[in-house]
Amino acid sequence: MKYTATDIAKIIGGTIIGDPDRSVDHPATLETAKEANISFYANEKYEAQFLASKAGIILIDENIELKKDHSATLIRCKSAFESFTSLIQQLSEGAIVKGIDPSSIIHENAQLGHDLYIGPNVVICSGVQLSDGAQIHANSFIGNNVSIGKESIIKSGVNISNAKIGDNCLIHSGVVIGSDGFGFIPKKDKNQKVPHIGDVLIHDEVEIGANTTIDRGSIGSTIISKGVKLDNLIQIAHNVEIGELTMIAAQTGIAGSTKIGKRCLIGGQVGIVGHIQIADEVKIAAQSGILKSITTKGENVQGSPAFEIGSYKRSYVQFRNLESLESRIRELEKGQK
Repeated sequence: MKYTATDIAKIIGGTIIGDPDRSVDHPATLETAKEANISFYANEKYEAQFLASKAGIILIDENIELKKDHSATLIRCKSAFESFTSLIQQLSEGAIVKGIDPSSIIHENAQLGHDLYIGPNVVICSGVQLSDGAQIHANSFIGNNVSIGKESIIKSGVNISNAKIGDNCLIHSGVVIGSDGFGFIPKKDKNQKVPHIGDVLIHDEVEIGANTTIDRGSIGSTIISKGVKLDNLIQIAHNVEIGELTMIAAQTGIAGSTKIGKRCLIGGQVGIVGHIQIADEVKIAAQSGILKSITTKGENVQGSPAFEIGSYKRSYVQFRNLESLESRIRELEKGQK
């Protein structure tokens, strides 16, 4: 479907410079865009790419000064990047597929809302509640008594058991929610499994990346709070609690019963031990190891084991200089003999 500059300016609240009737049908980067594409220019360090771009329409930050004319139709807006992402989201919503594929298996006790999409080979078990506008894509499994909130999207190949999913969540392919945690009692001749009878509570507006796994509570709940964003390939163990608006990058592992505060930023490949607490707004650099609680709000840490990032960087400088320091010490020792 084609959209004119006038259509787009109305959606994002921008000001048109150039032909208001020029139309585009697909987004693209400045470098790859053709005349039928829309792109954005939000940082002056990309001026060369902007000037060379063949895009038909370009969104541009209102505070960027135009040094040369451009053949594209420009739309001035407060934040070109935010407007571009918002535009993509709004335009894609017009293409939502609805309906129930005949190959899906839906238990007679399942409660189905309106305007649903249930794709090929989906399995919906007994007691499941699907709210209005939910989407369950191909080959996903929704276990007994799971509830999925309004407008939430479950991509293909997802397995959800023992869980409640809030409204407007996005769960990407390969995610497993509600499996047993890693709990065993070491015995002389075996490792005895600890039963897990809890669940997972995922609040509104959570996004979970591909192949991330979230274990059910052993007793009680594993809790992912409102607005949390999880990258791909994250492991969240039993009874972990993650506070509102926290974001966690790929390949991070969080051991059981740890509580993470609100608005934290956790880099990739971070390891966090169990049964500790992390305060609100903490930032953890990639590949850090968190071995004890972080109790100071807003603290920024790095390293394994992690400590305050400024101290870490100073220590790292000393570490890099160890060889030369050792040589100097040896020379001094020789002079004293």
